[in-house]
Amino acid sequence: MKYTPAAGLPELRTQIAAFYRKALTAVTVPMERISSTPAHPGALLLAFGLVWNPRREVLMADPCYPCNSKFYPLFAGERCGRVDAQTRYQLSAD
Repeated sequence: MKYTPAAGLPELRTQIAAFYRKALTAVTVPMERISSTPAHPGALLLAFGLVWNPRREVLMADPCYPCNSKFYPLFAGERCGRVDAQTRYQLSAD
């Protein structure tokens, strides 16, 4: 057994590129610009690292998916907004 390529399986990335070509006719995304991950935590960590502005703060629902709360402190501080059944587990503007 060996590891898959870090960017994901080439066959999958090719199919994703084909989907974008077909679904969004004005958009061409080369397979080389597509990455896939086996689950959302890896994708979230990569995306967060790419767009994070260290002068900004993250507002995160609490409780949340356990690994999400571990990612934010890697980049900067966070504020947690308590959510529960009364808030339908959604953050509010308050």
